[in-house]
Amino acid sequence: MVPEAPRVEAAIRHYDAAFDDMERKFCKTAWLGGRNFGFADNCMIPYEKRLSMIYTDSLCTRNRPNVTECFERMEARPSYENAVLDCMTGEDHE
Repeated sequence: MVPEAPRVEAAIRHYDAAFDDMERKFCKTAWLGGRNFGFADNCMIPYEKRLSMIYTDSLCTRNRPNVTECFERMEARPSYENAVLDCMTGEDHE
């Protein structure tokens, strides 16, 4: 599902390019900044979470096994539930 508004299409192209770059990066390192989870990884969580809620076919992880695995590791971190899930409301899921 891709909305047909020109701005949305452009934004999706930018996201696709960014996630392609991440897929290549994760072939070499475990996290965006290298061996350890860091600020860059943390900054990607809201984007991944929102895109996965909007697009059921998961725009960011579709055909990107390294990105998929990285986001699974992010969500498995002990702080994820407290910092992300516990802060979400019912409106966030609409």
